This record gives sequence, structure tokens and C-alpha cells, in this order.
Amino acid sequence: MPNAFPDGFCSITGDLRLGGRYQLKGNAGGEISRCEPPRLLAVTWEFGGEVSWLTVRLSEPAKAMTLLELEHVAPTMNAGSNSGQERSASDGIWP
Repeated sequence: MPNAFPDGFCSITGDLRLGGRYQLKGNAGGEISRCEPPRLLAVTWEFGGEVSWLTVRLSEPAKAMTLLELEHVAPTMNAGSNSGQERSASDGIWP
């Protein structure tokens, strides 16, 4: 599949289908875990030895409008604790 991103944006390579792996040049890579064109894409985001989960949803709240929702879920460590917790941008905890 040819790169669909404009010049100057990260190029993407890989097996760009459900279950396939992708790689952004000089950045993250991962696995495509869910794909429901044209409404939803879910992937793992693997970078620097860490794995997180990214979901992009598109909807049409009104005629001629598109709403893009991006959820990035990443494990975090609580201060003073050894237990990890998953948090997402929708939890309202991001600065």
C-alpha cells in the first residue's frame, strides 16, 4: 500500500491490514488490532520498549461535520507504589 501521508509527515511501512504490523519511520510501530473503515482504527503503539494502545474513531455528529476522537491508553506507575495502572486521555488526568 502506498504512503497516504503528505510529504514532510512520517512515512509508514508494513503490512497495513488487520493483524498486520506497521512502522512509522524514526518513530513508533505496532500491530493493527481493529479496523472498521471508515469509522475506527485501533493499534498498539510500541516505542522505546513500551507498549500502549491507540484508538481513533470518526463520526458525523452533524451534516458535513466529522468528529475525530483519539484515545491513547498507556500504563503508568503510581507514585510510591509498584502497581501499574492503565489510564487514558478520557479519564481526564492528562495535563
